[in-house]
Amino acid sequence: MPAPPPPPPPMPYGGGYGEGMGAKPTSGKAIASLICGLVGMIVFCYVTGIASLVGLVLGVLAIVETGREGKRAGRGLAIAGTVVSTLAIGAMIAWLGFIVFMTSHAQENFRADIQPAIDHDQSLLLDRLKKYYEANDKSLGPGGPVLAKPSKGANGNAPAKDGSVIAGAVTIEKLADDSELELKGGGKSGPPRGRGPYAGFGSWELIVNGKASATLRATDWGGNVLREIEIRDIGRGDIVQTE
Repeated sequence: MPAPPPPPPPMPYGGGYGEGMGAKPTSGKAIASLICGLVGMIVFCYVTGIASLVGLVLGVLAIVETGREGKRAGRGLAIAGTVVSTLAIGAMIAWLGFIVFMTSHAQENFRADIQPAIDHDQSLLLDRLKKYYEANDKSLGPGGPVLAKPSKGANGNAPAKDGSVIAGAVTIEKLADDSELELKGGGKSGPPRGRGPYAGFGSWELIVNGKASATLRATDWGGNVLREIEIRDIGRGDIVQTE
């Protein structure tokens, strides 16, 4: 009579994960993904934005390695890390969009509020420029009178004496003093001066292009053009606002 077959071998310890091995180790990527996502949700900044992106990538990788055939446990952590990281990225994008919107809105309000000051200065400067042109034998070149009327004490100097002439190119400072303007006069250096609330937020620039032509430009503190006037012929009043 044949011998009975041998008994089957015992099951591996731990339910079948690897011969002689215990439970699957938890995925480090899943844990790191969840941590990165939570950090991104709590603090909004560029560093945590990068952390959220890293958390999303790690979460996807952790989902793969914690699948049915994977060698790691912690699939719930991997899914949670992926979801939280995705939400953190969405929150960061929404926050940045809000900042961009508010900045743009503030700039639009500033441009609208400053228009009366620019209108005042433009009228004054064009009037002075025409007076200079008429007094200088129909020319915007050198040799005309200094028309600025500085108030004594603004910079410690006395007002310019009558009869002073411009030896070089005509500039804003020679046509109008800062104390006469709502915006700062010419140039971007020096302390904010002027009579209006926008004295420190912008300046004027004059570029003489010909005997009767010039460009008058107002810019903000960052150099962005607030208004630009093309003076084609100051004598005939041929003036066009280009920006």
